[in-house]
Amino acid sequence: MMAGLAFGCARYYRVTDPASGKAYHTTEIDRSRRGFIEFEDAKSGDRVTLQSSEVKKITKYEFERDTH
Repeated sequence: MMAGLAFGCARYYRVTDPASGKAYHTTEIDRSRRGFIEFEDAKSGDRVTLQSSEVKKITKYEFERDTH
């Protein structure tokens, strides 16, 4: 039962780099680095670190549409 609850709590994000306009998609953001965010881009698998970013929560549908 706990596993079912964990899947229901998934979060999806679109992270945009305002300098380049490039958008990334992720399910987890690490804000522990001073002034930076770090995450794994769902499409490329690359680890990305940005100093300036726009983070928006999106739906699972938007996430899947944009990453497949």
